[in-house]
Amino acid sequence: MNCPRCGQPVEAGATFCGNCGQPLAQPSPAQTVQPTAAPMPMPTPPPVSQTIGGIIPPTSPGQAGVAAAAPMPMPVPTPGAMPMPMPQPAMAPVPVNASAYEKKAMLGLILGVIGIPGAIIPFLGLVLGIIAVILGTIARRQYKHLMSLLAIIFGILAILLSLAAYAYAFQHDPKFHVTKTATVTSTTKTASAATAHTVETTCYTVKLDDGLSNYTPSGCDLSSIGNTEVVAIEADDISGLSSANFEASAQQVIANVAKGASNGTVVSTQAATFANSPAYNAQISSVSSSSVKVTTNLYVVMHSAPSGENLFLIALAVPGDQKPSMATLESSWQWK
Repeated sequence: MNCPRCGQPVEAGATFCGNCGQPLAQPSPAQTVQPTAAPMPMPTPPPVSQTIGGIIPPTSPGQAGVAAAAPMPMPVPTPGAMPMPMPQPAMAPVPVNASAYEKKAMLGLILGVIGIPGAIIPFLGLVLGIIAVILGTIARRQYKHLMSLLAIIFGILAILLSLAAYAYAFQHDPKFHVTKTATVTSTTKTASAATAHTVETTCYTVKLDDGLSNYTPSGCDLSSIGNTEVVAIEADDISGLSSANFEASAQQVIANVAKGASNGTVVSTQAATFANSPAYNAQISSVSSSSVKVTTNLYVVMHSAPSGENLFLIALAVPGDQKPSMATLESSWQWK
């Protein structure tokens, strides 16, 4: 038996169609015919052509139009539909060797903080500020942390305060620059003749002058601050570093160090060796607004250490125009 409306099969004895809800007529037992009243005549609906927009116009005054009824389609679920998979959250990449960059950021922050009161001695605050900015810039390449940003900020503050102290001194004493240069030269000669002491790290052993007694070794990194000079040694683990790409890597490091210095300029670069290891040597000059110069002698050395480091940055910075010599430092250097 099929539904007279939608044509779908229905079970025998069903009262309504399970698909469209159409009432179904059921046969009933024979009954005695009873006289019934004549049915009232029903108004004949107008033809389809007389309807407008599915609305039957009224046939008598006061009778509103009736919308043409149409069966509502029943939604049929799609068999075999699978739920859409939920997107998985992306995992953040883990920084490589973040602890080494964290140490650089911490060391830069310490030097920057010390450089602010150290600006009372202008050249000391200037050198500390430059090294703090360099360390913070290098650390920020991989260690995106507030500590590296603070190292750069405090380093810049130390540089600005040192320049302000220099400007004040020049304003009140026109002969300050000449006197200061002579004093620095004399002190440098005295420090060179002083007795050296041995400093040992996990990667090397080196002798420093007694004037560089304030040193803070950390792993293979070392920073030593004297009255007229600063020594900074950093060790990095560069993935894929080899003799074929060492020159490009060294040139990039030298450019980054000069960019991080205040008005830094690379004066010269050349291939060299340091303690029997291949290296690139650069002279970097930093010029302040008051024409006070700080000259840095920088070596970028390729050497594989037992702890995994393979690129070493060795810097010696002094005030003035003359490039400081690393002969004493290199002659006492011993790799492990």
